[in-house]
Amino acid sequence: MPGIKVPMPCIMGIDFAGDIAALGTDVSGWAVGDRVMIDPVDRVGGGGLIGEVRHGGLAEYCAAAGE
Repeated sequence: MPGIKVPMPCIMGIDFAGDIAALGTDVSGWAVGDRVMIDPVDRVGGGGLIGEVRHGGLAEYCAAAGE
């Protein structure tokens, strides 16, 4: 897509769901093993789409921010 800088290599996939494997230290309301569906827009960090600017749903593991 014109104008989007995609760091390579990057594992694509903007539509994905899975199980929480680990949590950050400040996370509350979630537990390891919870099933989730991820919004690919990084609304917390403003970092663009997961799967375009960092590893996405086709990766074995993916980091996602929550609100």
